[in-house]
Amino acid sequence: MSQINEAQGDQSNRMAPPTALTWVLVLVATGLVTIPALVDDAMWLRWLSLVGVFVVVVIVMLQWQRGSTIEERYALGSASSQDSAPPYSADDLSDLLKQVLPAWQHHVSAVKSQTEGAVVQLTTSFATVLQQFDLAGIGSGPGLSPDSSNSTIGLLTLCERQLQPVVGSLTSVIEGKDTMISNIRHLANETNELRAMAADVSSIAAQTNLLAINAAIEAARAGESGRGFAVVAAEVRKLSQRSAETGKKIGTRVDQVVSVMAQTMASAEESNAQDQHAVSMSGSIVEDVLNHVRKLGASADSMRSHGLTVRHEVENLLMAMQFQDRVSQILSGVEADMKRMQDNLDEPLPTVEEWMGSLSKTYTMEDQNHVRTRR
Repeated sequence: MSQINEAQGDQSNRMAPPTALTWVLVLVATGLVTIPALVDDAMWLRWLSLVGVFVVVVIVMLQWQRGSTIEERYALGSASSQDSAPPYSADDLSDLLKQVLPAWQHHVSAVKSQTEGAVVQLTTSFATVLQQFDLAGIGSGPGLSPDSSNSTIGLLTLCERQLQPVVGSLTSVIEGKDTMISNIRHLANETNELRAMAADVSSIAAQTNLLAINAAIEAARAGESGRGFAVVAAEVRKLSQRSAETGKKIGTRVDQVVSVMAQTMASAEESNAQDQHAVSMSGSIVEDVLNHVRKLGASADSMRSHGLTVRHEVENLLMAMQFQDRVSQILSGVEADMKRMQDNLDEPLPTVEEWMGSLSKTYTMEDQNHVRTRR
């Protein structure tokens, strides 16, 4: 019986140091588990949580195995229990922690470094996106603002108002050309009358010439008394011949004028048709351009609205990226606590209350206090 009591006492002495270490490991593992609860959608934090759960399970299994070993030895009452050691002694656990804690610290440091690097890269990328928004005039920045865009639309509207009188002037010019063509047609008709008058002059000259010939014949018959009348008849004949030649010249000139006027009228009509087509095309083009400008203005307003929405979302993301500071502080606390545990493995361990009290002094966020009180 005394051997059993001694075995129990010896076993109790061996179990005391691991119990303190076990509490410390449970607290560290709990910290690893609670970190993902503070930040959502982080895969590496979920793996860190699984590591914490694994540590807790291992510790519970070790404690259960030790308890089972003690109960079996106590039930058997074997005196050899004093010579046998538990599956894992305090020294073994201390050696294990000396090997494991640096690896854990390295992993925590790697997670912290990778997280900070990724957040810095994301922040830089989002800042570049905001700069591009500024250059595009979406939001604040040196680019085009809504006021300047509205000014552009107003300028185009002003151009529309100024183009309309130009189109109206072209229309007036075409109307003036129509009047000129009408006058040319009227002048051509008058020229035709001149041609008829020239023909009449030629006819009168021919008749006068016949009368002069008849007068000369009668003067010759009269003899000496009709000599004076013969001179007059000769002069009349000369005048009739000159009148006939002048009539021919007038007719020739009239024909030339009519020909030139016909060509001029044809050219004027062709030019008028081209001007009308040009004015019609100009009006259509101006209207199409203005319609496109209106559509572009509406599209620009829509793009600006969507761009502002995206910009606000990016700004919100930049604000949300501040979670990295919280995670970094938590990981730094866990890393420091692991280092403190590693440094104190060869020293007498404090109680759980002392350890947690010292750990709580490093808390900087309300969430950590809530996690501590929920244990």
